[in-house]
Amino acid sequence: VRLFQHNGSGTIEAYRAITSVDPVGRSFRWDAALKLAPSFAGDPVFDLTQPIELESVAFTLSVYEQGRLRAIYDDLSIVPFHARYAPAVINVNLADPEDRRQALPLIQIDDLHAGATPPQWGDWLPDAHAATASFQQEVLSLQCGMNGLTALTAQDFTGDPSADQRTGLRTLELEPEVALVAVPDILIQPLPPVRRDPTPPPKFNLCIESPPPPAPLPLPPLLCPDVEEQPPTFDTTDIALVQQAVVLHCQTLADRFALLDPLPPSDTNFDPSLVLQWRYQFDSSYAALYYPWVLVPDPLQLGGQVVRAVPPSGHVAGVMARTDTTLGVHVAPANAVLEWTQGFTEDVSAEWQAILNPAHVNCLRALPGHGLRVYGARTVSSEALLRFVNVRRTLLMIEKALDLSLQWTVFEPHDVLLRQSVSLVIASFLTALWQQGALAGRDPEQAFFVRCDDVNNPPDVVALGQLIVDVGVAIVHPSEFVVVRINRAREELMITEPSGVTT
Repeated sequence: VRLFQHNGSGTIEAYRAITSVDPVGRSFRWDAALKLAPSFAGDPVFDLTQPIELESVAFTLSVYEQGRLRAIYDDLSIVPFHARYAPAVINVNLADPEDRRQALPLIQIDDLHAGATPPQWGDWLPDAHAATASFQQEVLSLQCGMNGLTALTAQDFTGDPSADQRTGLRTLELEPEVALVAVPDILIQPLPPVRRDPTPPPKFNLCIESPPPPAPLPLPPLLCPDVEEQPPTFDTTDIALVQQAVVLHCQTLADRFALLDPLPPSDTNFDPSLVLQWRYQFDSSYAALYYPWVLVPDPLQLGGQVVRAVPPSGHVAGVMARTDTTLGVHVAPANAVLEWTQGFTEDVSAEWQAILNPAHVNCLRALPGHGLRVYGARTVSSEALLRFVNVRRTLLMIEKALDLSLQWTVFEPHDVLLRQSVSLVIASFLTALWQQGALAGRDPEQAFFVRCDDVNNPPDVVALGQLIVDVGVAIVHPSEFVVVRINRAREELMITEPSGVTT
């Protein structure tokens, strides 16, 4: 706050930080005593016999980007223990789930006194005139900003499992609505140098004697160090580590699907063995690999190129989202047009497709008369029943839907009525999916089965407070069932996929 008092010789003022407020006694305390004795002859001091006025001291921070107002922060304080302390208000705490849902601020404010002995208020504001001047409206242009890509590591993507603050993939562990996971930035490439157009020569007229060209303008002094910030180029070990972490993340949570990217394209001729070598590092029904990289328009035209090569996972995620919303998750996201692409880094021929597709590498192809398309829908799993992307993702959808719809069964008494109610709920849900075309078969009996009887619920299971429901669905062929087991224990509901269980 600003404390001030008028006397015959002028205005005496001081700045203090309020430390406590007593609303009952209508009093408050501040951090340092007021000046009551003069330091020299004529030095003005506060007179405690006269009223002392005060006013709050706060500031508003407006953030502009290229002349456009992007953010306004009102009523900020520079007092560390204030509720509106500027760094605490503006900066985002990534360890807080609520803060992680907010958009990252355009700026960050560092407390230069953090971790040190807090300075006295008078050390921050040496005199009243300097304090008054420091709170005047002022525009400050931020310079020398860096995006931090130089220090990027593989752990920035995977997250540190031993750290309290969640980063990288660990931030997604608390988000239940995630359906697809891709990390294309692990394949980040250094940007080519910016090519600047030369200064156009002056127009020359043979009939008019041209004046001498003007002297070049002096270059402005460098305000920032002449450092070109470039991201690192990760080696194959780091890339494989991050992609395997993505697959493990999806397998562990069992409610999302991973999209994997191949290694960056090389300048040499295409060798299918390199793609196959990369593909065989993974064996999971929770992931799919797509090849090759896609070419997209580059508005910056870095390196003089009008297109830029980017990993395909982002575009494939868009195709899957479009297929899910228009046709359904049970439809294979294949033979679908890729939007906002100009081509591919490799022209995958029918011969290459015949090599890569059986190895579960989903190819992106340019088909004459049909455009640029995703031409594969296989997972990187060696399990035959789960070799297709739509089969795995349909199972994920069914399991998640059953998990949400059967939460009411926890703590319910285990009797015949409960078994019949659970069977009816599941059968109604699966019948609706069959009618939508998500399940194969001429009738519901061929499309699915629900088993909840004395066979899978013997007395010893009932005595443990469990209720087991076996659900089979035919997603690909009417004769093939993928079995899901629902186990209601005393305090939780578990849905698992018994390996090798088919009927």
